[in-house]
Amino acid sequence: MANPISSGPQEARLEDEKSAGNSDFTGATLQFGMQGGEEPNVDFAGPGLGRSRPHSGSTLSRQSVSSTGSKTSLGIRNTVDYVAKGFFSKKDGYFEKAVDVAKELLRNDLDGDVKGAWLLSEIDHWDNEKEKIIILNDNSVVVIKYDFVTEKVLDHRRVFLHMIDTVTLGDLVYPEKSLMPPRNHGGVRASWNRNQALSFGQKWNPWCTDIPYLTLTHHPLLYNEKERETITYSVDDFYESFIQQIHNCYQRKDPGKKVKVEEAPIMIETYASLSSMVFNQSYLGFSRERGGVSF
Repeated sequence: MANPISSGPQEARLEDEKSAGNSDFTGATLQFGMQGGEEPNVDFAGPGLGRSRPHSGSTLSRQSVSSTGSKTSLGIRNTVDYVAKGFFSKKDGYFEKAVDVAKELLRNDLDGDVKGAWLLSEIDHWDNEKEKIIILNDNSVVVIKYDFVTEKVLDHRRVFLHMIDTVTLGDLVYPEKSLMPPRNHGGVRASWNRNQALSFGQKWNPWCTDIPYLTLTHHPLLYNEKERETITYSVDDFYESFIQQIHNCYQRKDPGKKVKVEEAPIMIETYASLSSMVFNQSYLGFSRERGGVSF
């Protein structure tokens, strides 16, 4: 189901054979994996892991389904019709074709079978939102920057599921003294840095691709009234499948490993970035038609 991939510097620097540590975590946690041949007791199983999702992102369908309630706060954003129509990803068949092209990056020996695909927003370490195709597989999650205008993959990185040590679901917040306006909505962050701070070079380089975490939120199209229940754009739907797949991967690759799954604020360490405000408000990280010019 997967085809060969060409590796590049954009790919997360993780190796499938690398063994993970067994650090202990404190706080509200969920531990996946087996110890002593028995399943651990699960006090917090995540939202709706067992519910049926007949039109989920895993079927590559953008059909609407009855809402089960958002697990991440949506805030008061609204993508009006004329803005929504400008997204190339909204055009019939564009997302499905993009996923087919993106699958050419996958390697069955590394990634395994495809479990689902979503179109979400990634927030980078400089607070810039970018449209990304997210493909969840048996062993990995692959994050792809795809140009819906030229129909080409621009960038990608692969993160192996058994290397992730923390998954956080919560509101996106800025530091206390930040001058940035509140986001008032939530997201999901997956981290594999063992709670270590970014280096100086990582933090202050806006083009750094070696950031040890991934922050995702809903695609702007989810905030359009006509697309509010289209779960391809929903980070909640991705989160449910993501947690379940991490659980499955740990059982296969490292049964003794522990992962922390928490509900907590997600910090975006930006204090006063006019550039990111303009970038995000203009949807410059998304493939759009802009007054007769498409980019």
